[in-house]
Amino acid sequence: MTLNRILICVLSCALLHSALMADVVHMRDGRRFDGKARRQGDKVVVETAMGRVALDAADVLAIEEGQPASKPSASGPAAPAAVKAPQSRITLPECMVFLKMQQLAGLPHGAESYEVRKQIDIWRSFAHDHKRLVGNEWAQPEVFTRTRTSYVELINEAQALLNQKTDKDADAAKNALAANRSLAKAASIWPDALMRSFLTGVALHLAGRGPQAQERFAACIAEAPLVPGFRQGRAMALLADDKPFEAMEEAMAALKLSPDSPELVELLGESMKKAPGRDIKRPQFVEATAMLAGYDTARLRTRSGQTVWQMGRKGWPCKDGMLPVPEYDRIIIRQALGVAVSDHSLLVDSQAVEDAQFVFVKVDSAWYPATVRKVSASASHAAVSIIHAPDLEFTPAVADVKSPQPVGPASAWGVACYAELGAGVRPLATIIEEDGGSFRSSSRLSAGEALSPVVSDGRLLGFIAGKTDPFTEGGGEDKFIPLSAVERLIRQASSKSGVRRSPLRRDHAPRRVDGVTFIIQSIVGEASQR
Repeated sequence: MTLNRILICVLSCALLHSALMADVVHMRDGRRFDGKARRQGDKVVVETAMGRVALDAADVLAIEEGQPASKPSASGPAAPAAVKAPQSRITLPECMVFLKMQQLAGLPHGAESYEVRKQIDIWRSFAHDHKRLVGNEWAQPEVFTRTRTSYVELINEAQALLNQKTDKDADAAKNALAANRSLAKAASIWPDALMRSFLTGVALHLAGRGPQAQERFAACIAEAPLVPGFRQGRAMALLADDKPFEAMEEAMAALKLSPDSPELVELLGESMKKAPGRDIKRPQFVEATAMLAGYDTARLRTRSGQTVWQMGRKGWPCKDGMLPVPEYDRIIIRQALGVAVSDHSLLVDSQAVEDAQFVFVKVDSAWYPATVRKVSASASHAAVSIIHAPDLEFTPAVADVKSPQPVGPASAWGVACYAELGAGVRPLATIIEEDGGSFRSSSRLSAGEALSPVVSDGRLLGFIAGKTDPFTEGGGEDKFIPLSAVERLIRQASSKSGVRRSPLRRDHAPRRVDGVTFIIQSIVGEASQR
């Protein structure tokens, strides 16, 4: 249906100031959007209080012009751009749903709560459509898909220029310059800001613009310090700029995040080779020497003529001198609280580590890498997963499933399921209560909080299920998961099955840590649905 055939209803509200007027766009699927609407090609663009929305005109049922604008809630921000999260601006509509649910939970029934519910419905529609914030617009997945096609075309264009055979040095230099321009353009069109900054850093490094590349990679590290590829890029740019000790520091930091990477081991070795012999007693060199001694370098195998960027579990391989083709469109950082159930294993919220490229456990202010354990079908549990941290040695919580379920005071914690919502931990003093032969926790998680272990005096009693469903009222139900439901999972966590030995690392003593609960974060690569 074309916009010319769309029914337009004009309501007369002359007594209201024009600044308080807004159009109401009605969609065929029942959704509505309040804001200033205008036709733009085959789209209807609506400037809402929560950002710009581009709608397919064929999906618009009607537009009511000049309706009174909804009054923003006084108790919470109305627009994503105004939301100040501790780590970054909100880029996920799911996070906005959870924030609005939390706001709603503290409101009595009335006009204000009705307004918040309307906002929740809009954000849910954004989440349903997998929209992500790109600049100031909430973009559909198709934006990433189209951009990827253009990105690959520009890389192929650059490769073709470099492959051209020429007898003249001047022509070769001209082609190289044109290829660098194509790579820079490719990097600049990536929709996600963080990924765009990383790819731009790579393009600058390839063009020999070391200081600018270092700045780009440093900005990426500041936003997402647990991505080893960001530190790898900065180390490479520093090394090319003849700064071996600074490169050494970044290479070591990257290797601590991705300790099984032969490319990072090689990068560290290259940094050490470029260091002047007179400076081998500098602290960076001494630390690098000790770290390298932990690897069987005789087994080191890297791919000649390729750069493997440590941006995923298997890395992103690409030809030397080229940009990588990302395996995902953007990075999402999830988090939860894990509980130690064996010397090297934790039980965590399954959603927190699902499809994770990297998983880390926080001890004091340091982060240690972990991997998601594969478990047998008979032991698996939908809500709980196992992660293995070989560099840490835990004192496991007592998890005796044969003992009677204790009733009484215990501890639980609320942790936001997305880092965008904040990294704080909310202590919950709870009571385990018996209810007709089953058990429940008196405490309630807030919308957007991940599954929490329930612990008493170093004993694991069970879990409170996470409230992380943006399409369910309040984020989901508060359910208590008893130990009996994860008995087989605990047994598997205590076994050696599913634990892979590193092909490069020598045996080393893990760090022994106290406590039974630990913050975990995972780096998740989100790919648009194609």
